[in-house]
Amino acid sequence: MIVKDTFFDENKNCTFENDKLNRKDIAINLTHILRHSEINSQGLILALNAQWGNGKTTFIKMWKNMLDKDCKIPNLYFSAWEEDYTKEPLISLLGELNQYLKENKVKNKEFNQAIGSVQKILKEHYLLY
Repeated sequence: MIVKDTFFDENKNCTFENDKLNRKDIAINLTHILRHSEINSQGLILALNAQWGNGKTTFIKMWKNMLDKDCKIPNLYFSAWEEDYTKEPLISLLGELNQYLKENKVKNKEFNQAIGSVQKILKEHYLLY
C-alpha cells in the first residue's frame, strides 16, 4: 500500500511562514543559485541528503510552493518513491513532464514532440517483453 501525504496537495500555498526549522534562508539561497544557472544557461543538479525523517520532502514541497507563489519560477515535483510501483521509472517521469506541459500550456513544439517520441519508444519496448 502506498501512503501519500496530502497536506501539501491541500495547502498549495504553504511555504516557509510556519517553518519551525527556519529553512527559508536556505530556500532563498538555492533560488538565487537556480536563477544564476538559468541566466547563464548552465545545467543544474542539486542533491539533498539527510537521514530518513529529517524533513527533506517537506523542505522540497515548501520550496516548490515558494517557487510557484513568490518567484513564479516554473518547476515540477516528482517523487521517485511515490512512483516506485512502475517497472520503468523513466516512463513515470516522462508522464509527469507531459502532464506539466499540458497543464501549463507549454508551447515548445520540439520539446513536446521529443517527449512524445521517447514515451512511444519506451512503451513499445516494454510492451514487447
